[in-house]
Amino acid sequence: MADIIIIHSGYLTPNYSLDEESARRLDKGLELLARGIAPYVLMNGGPGIIKSEGIAQGYISRNSKEVHADVMRKYALEQGVEQQKIWTQRFSVDTIGEVLFGYGQILRPQKLKHVIEVSSEYHGPRIMHIAKRIYGKQIHTEFLAVPWGHNLRRGGVELILRTKFWFDFKDIKTGDGHAFEKALYERSQNYKKI
Repeated sequence: MADIIIIHSGYLTPNYSLDEESARRLDKGLELLARGIAPYVLMNGGPGIIKSEGIAQGYISRNSKEVHADVMRKYALEQGVEQQKIWTQRFSVDTIGEVLFGYGQILRPQKLKHVIEVSSEYHGPRIMHIAKRIYGKQIHTEFLAVPWGHNLRRGGVELILRTKFWFDFKDIKTGDGHAFEKALYERSQNYKKI
């Protein structure tokens, strides 16, 4: 049995609902929760992109009352999940942040040791690469893939992003969450202005 199921956010629609891909990720995570695979689920996602039919339509700012994790939480509550089983991480703006702030805000303080990361299949290699570097040997990590159209372009983007993470953080010791967080604020355009 795992300690927690971590569901990675995708995109929201212009009316602040989950897009189809995000809903599938969430449905899979909630299915695992219902089967008793773990006692808690983490809704992982802060400010981010709003998309309609695959095209960016806007951006949810850090000052917004609702970010991705809030919409995911609301969806889970509507599906009958008990409030005390839902944790949220609402600060991140990208996959690196989802792993890092989920670790720093929830996994490390709660001393959780076994997590299941849930996202689209194409996203898995990057999530696992980032998680293994940030968590080190402190947390056992599994990935559960949600089928979603994988194409060469998406695969190429994922490879570029995984390589960029490796290059940007290659000097940080595996498992040193504090050093990763410090470096993230210094090196990532997504967090430099915060």
